[in-house]
Amino acid sequence: MTLFDITRNGDYHAADQLKNWHTLLQAINLQSIPTIQSYPKRFFRNIDGLGFGSKYSGHEEIWMFDFDIDDFDGNLTELKNTINLIPMITGLEETVTDLDHYTISHGDNQNIVFLLL
Repeated sequence: MTLFDITRNGDYHAADQLKNWHTLLQAINLQSIPTIQSYPKRFFRNIDGLGFGSKYSGHEEIWMFDFDIDDFDGNLTELKNTINLIPMITGLEETVTDLDHYTISHGDNQNIVFLLL
């Protein structure tokens, strides 16, 4: 899940949304070869308790997608470290007004969350 707009088929901001999606996917590819199970979907929901940093709360737009990694050992540390501080384009369809311009994978400003399912 992320607070960044990673829409694959947007309208007004389509090129920048797609750049965000490709940037995130390429970063994940540095640690693994993911198989995308579901492409990004946009939801407006209460993000409290979802794992985002304490800087963010209440109802916000989030983007979620699912992927599998073959031979995954269940440790997200390397993936989170690789994803941390990746530049992203903001000012698209996000509802968070003070979103940092890069991914943060841990701490009070965490704006991207990985869940093991």
